[in-house]
Amino acid sequence: MRTSSEADILAVVESAKRAVSNLMRTGRVWEYSLLSRIMQSPDTIGRMIEELESRGNAVVGIPTEAPTAAVPAVPDVPVEAPAESSSESSGELYQCPDTTKQGTSLRERMASLGYYKKHSLDHDLLVSFAKFLRFDMSNENFKQEVENVARFLYFMDPQQASLLFVRQHEKSREYFLKLSEAGLSKQTVQNYIKSVKRFLKFHTGSTDLCFTDRVLHEDCKNYISFLDNIQMATSKQVSKETTRKRFDTFQEGVLSSTQVTAVLAAAKKDFLAVIGKLHAGECSPGHQLTLTELQLVLYYLEAIVILEHAQWPGVVEHMTVTEWISRRRDDTRPGFVVVAVKEHKTAATFVLTQEQEMWFDLYFSEVRPVMLGKKRKRVEDDDETDERFFISSTDKAIYNASNDLERLHKKYQVPKVTSQMARRAYETATKELSDVQKTKVAGYLTHSTATAEKHYRMKEIGSAVDAFLRNLRGDSEQPRSRKFLLCPICKKTHWSLPVHLRRSCMRTSSEADILAVVESAKRAVSNLMRTGRVWEYSLLSRIMQSPDTIGRMIEELESRGNAVVGIPTEAPTAAVPAVPDVPVEAPAESSSESSGELYQCPDTTKQGTSLRERMASLGYYKKHSLDHDLLVSFAKFLRFDMSNENFKQEVENVARFLYFMDPQQASLLFVRQHEKSREYFLKLSEAGLSKQTVQNYIKSVKRFLKFHTGSTDLCFTDRVLHEDCKNYISFLDNIQMATSKQVSKETTRKRFDTFQEGVLSSTQVTAVLAAAKKDFLAVIGKLHAGECSPGHQLTLTELQLVLYYLEAIVILEHAQWPGVVEHMTVTEWISRRRDDTRPGFVVVAVKEHKTAATFVLTQEQEMWFDLYFSEVRPVMLGKKRKRVEDDDETDERFFISSTDKAIYNASNDLEWLHKKYQVPKVTSQMARRAYETATKELSDVQKTKVAGYLTHSTATAEKHYRMKEIGSAVDAFLRNLRGDSE
Repeated sequence: MRTSSEADILAVVESAKRAVSNLMRTGRVWEYSLLSRIMQSPDTIGRMIEELESRGNAVVGIPTEAPTAAVPAVPDVPVEAPAESSSESSGELYQCPDTTKQGTSLRERMASLGYYKKHSLDHDLLVSFAKFLRFDMSNENFKQEVENVARFLYFMDPQQASLLFVRQHEKSREYFLKLSEAGLSKQTVQNYIKSVKRFLKFHTGSTDLCFTDRVLHEDCKNYISFLDNIQMATSKQVSKETTRKRFDTFQEGVLSSTQVTAVLAAAKKDFLAVIGKLHAGECSPGHQLTLTELQLVLYYLEAIVILEHAQWPGVVEHMTVTEWISRRRDDTRPGFVVVAVKEHKTAATFVLTQEQEMWFDLYFSEVRPVMLGKKRKRVEDDDETDERFFISSTDKAIYNASNDLERLHKKYQVPKVTSQMARRAYETATKELSDVQKTKVAGYLTHSTATAEKHYRMKEIGSAVDAFLRNLRGDSEQPRSRKFLLCPICKKTHWSLPVHLRRSCMRTSSEADILAVVESAKRAVSNLMRTGRVWEYSLLSRIMQSPDTIGRMIEELESRGNAVVGIPTEAPTAAVPAVPDVPVEAPAESSSESSGELYQCPDTTKQGTSLRERMASLGYYKKHSLDHDLLVSFAKFLRFDMSNENFKQEVENVARFLYFMDPQQASLLFVRQHEKSREYFLKLSEAGLSKQTVQNYIKSVKRFLKFHTGSTDLCFTDRVLHEDCKNYISFLDNIQMATSKQVSKETTRKRFDTFQEGVLSSTQVTAVLAAAKKDFLAVIGKLHAGECSPGHQLTLTELQLVLYYLEAIVILEHAQWPGVVEHMTVTEWISRRRDDTRPGFVVVAVKEHKTAATFVLTQEQEMWFDLYFSEVRPVMLGKKRKRVEDDDETDERFFISSTDKAIYNASNDLEWLHKKYQVPKVTSQMARRAYETATKELSDVQKTKVAGYLTHSTATAEKHYRMKEIGSAVDAFLRNLRGDSE
C-alpha cells in the first residue's frame, strides 16, 4: 500500500488486529461435527475456504473458473448540461443506479404482493389532502404521505377511492398486519397509520363533511379512535425495534474518528485530482469534467458535512445558496468560516477550514452551474435566491444525501458509515470532557447535553465495565493486555492460561510442568501467527481428494496450532451410574407450563398456596373454552397486534369472568349486568386477591371490550350493543377509580415494610451465592475435570443447581430484572463482547428486555456460563453434548429448564434456591434497591453509570429510591423541616 494514504493503512492495520483477536479467542477450536458437515456439503472446498476465512485465515492461489473477457473501457463522456430525468431521484451514474439491480427484496416483495398499487393521485379526495399538506402544513414530503393513503384506499376498495372504508375496521386491521408480514418495520407501519389518520382528520376537521353527511362524519371520528387503539398497540413493538437497534449498536461498538472518515481518506486522491483540474483552468470548453467527476465532487463535499462535521443529512439537503454566500469568518481565527443552515429543524451550523472553503467555492462556481445546465453561471446570478446549494445532475436539489453517502462508500469499497454512527462516535468521544466542553459539542451537533447523556449512555463496553467495577463491585481496573492461549488439555482458549491450569486442568501438577505447557502454548501461537494462517488452495484440494478427508483435515489443523474437539470414539463405553441419584440425559417433558424439575417446580399439591386452593374451591378458576370466537379473536389481537407475550393469562382472566357472568354461553351481553359484574370483582377481593390483581382482571375485561368496540365491525352490525359496551367501559373506569385508592394503600404498606426492613448490604444480597458456592464449584469441577462422560452424567439436582446459581448471579450480583434472565438468547451469549482495555471482562447485552439490558461477567463467571452452555444446556434440551455451532444464529432462549423449554419464572427459581440453602429471601427489587442506595454518595457521573447499568435514568433512581433509608428520613427532618444543622 505504498501509494495509499496513512488513513487507509491504519484502517487495514486495525482490521488485521481485530481478525487476530477473534482468531485467538474463538477461531482455533474446531468442532468435529462442523468439519463433518463441511465434508458432506456439495462444495466441500468452497465451504472450507469460507469457514477458514471467517476465522481470520487467508486462502491463496485460488484459480479462476472462467476468466472474463477483457471489456474495453468506455471513455467517460464529458457533460455540459445533463438531461433531466423523469425520476424523482437524480439519475446520475452512481447516485441513482438501475432500480432493477438496486431493488431490495422488501420492495420486490411489496410489489409482488400488490401493496404498491394505488388509486390515482388526481382523485378529488387525494388532491385536496395534498394541497392541505403542502400549503397549510408546509410538508415538503407530502407526496409520500399522499401515496401511503392512495395505497391504503386501493387495498380497501380497488374500484373506487372513498371514505366508506371507515366502516371496515377488521379489513383495516388486516391491511396493517399484512404490511408487517411483508417485512415493513413497525415504525413504517406506524407512518402508514399516521398518514391515514391525518387524511381523516383533514376531512373531518377541514372540510364540510360534518354538514353534508353527519353519519359518515361520526363514523370517521370513530375510525380515528380505532386508529388510536392500533397506534397504542404498535407503539410497544416500535419501542422493541428501537431496543434491538440499540443492541445492534452495542454489538457494532463505537467507531473511531479514523473509521468514520475512512471514505474521505480513500476518495481524497481522486477528489484532489478533479479539484486540481478546476484550479488549473483545464476545464475549458474543450476539457469539461465527466459526469463521474462532477458527482465525485458533489458526494465528497456532502460526506465532509455529514461525516467530518457530524451533521444530519437534512443539513446537506436544505442548505441554500443564500446561506453559503452569508457564511461568516471567525475574527480571531480567520482560517475558519462558519456556515449556518436555518431550514434544518435545529438551525445547524458547521465550520470549514480554509482549504475546505476553497473546495466548496470551486463547487459553487464551477461544478454547480454545470449541474444546473448553465455554463459558468456566476455567483451574482444566484445571490439573494433560495435555491438549494447541493444540486444533482438532473437540475434538481439532491433528494437523499444518505443514499449519496452510501454510494460513495460502495464506490471506494469502504465499510458503510451513516450519519447516526458518525454522530454517536463524536458524542462518545466527549465523555471525558468537562461539562463546558460537552455543552459546546452538543451545541455543534444541534442538541442538548441532556439529550447526549440520554441517548449515548452505555453504548460502549467501557461504560458498562466502569459501572460494574467502580460502583457495583468496587474492584480496581486491570488494564493488562494478554493473548488468548489454547489449553492442550480441555481444548479451550483462555485469557490467562497459567491461572486456568493451576485452578483446573493441571491443579495437581508442579509449577514447572505448568510453565512448560504455557511456553509450548506461546510457541504454538507464535507459529500460527507467523505461518499458520495462510492456506494454499492446492493443499486444500489435495486434502479434499484424499481417501480420509476429515482425518487429513484434522491432522493439518492440529499441525498449525488449532484444536479439534468432539471427535467420536469408535466404541463408546457403557453408561454406568456413579452416584445413587438418577442420572439425566434427556428429561421427559412435563405437561405443566412450568419446568417440573426437583425444586424448580415442586409438586403443586404440596406447594399450592391457600389462596390458590381457596380460589379453586370457590369456582373462580372455572372458565369458558379459549376456542370460543370472541376469545380467539381477542387472543390474536393481543398476540399479533399488541405483541403481548403473556396474552394467554389475559385471555384466561376474561374467560373466567365470562364464565361467572354466564356459565352457559360466552357473549357480550354481560355489559347489561353491571351489578353482577361489581359482585364478581368484590368476590375476588374477598377470596384474598390483592387489589392490584383485581385491577388486572378489570384491565383485561376493559381491553377485551375496547378490542370488540374499536377493532371489529360491531359498531355497524349491532349499534345498540356497541353503545352498551362503551357504557360498560365507562362503568369499569369508575370501578378502577374507586379501587385505585386501595391499590395506592397497598403500595404504601409495601414501602413501609421496605422502610422497616432497611436496605440490605451487598453481602446480604449475595448471601445465597456464598452459601451455594461450595456445592456449585463441586459440580463445575466435575464438568471441568471431564468426569461427566457418558457413564458419569450429572444428576438432575446438580444440573438445576448450575442453572439456578447462574440465574442468581445475573439477578443478585448484577442487579438485573428477572426478565433479562428469561429473555436472554443463545445468539446474545455467542455475541458477547470483550472489553479491549480489560480483557478479563465480557459484556452480555439482552435486546429483548424492554430497556436493552447489559451486564458484565468476570473471566471466571464467563467460564461458568460457557460450561453451562456447552455441557449442561444440551442435557436440558435432551441432546447429548449439543455444541455451540448447532445453536448459532438461532433465537433459542439461553436458560432452559429440564422440560426442554425456556425457564418460566426466574423469580421462583431464585426463591427456591434461597429455600434450599435456608437463606433469607432476597428479590430482584431488593437487590436493585441495595445497589441504588449504595450510589448516594457517588458523583453525578458515577450515578449515571450505575443508572445506565441498571437500565434506567438517574432521575428514576432519585425518584424511586429516595427515603428508603432511616438516615435519609432523619436528614430530611433535620435539614428541611426543622432547619437544624448536622
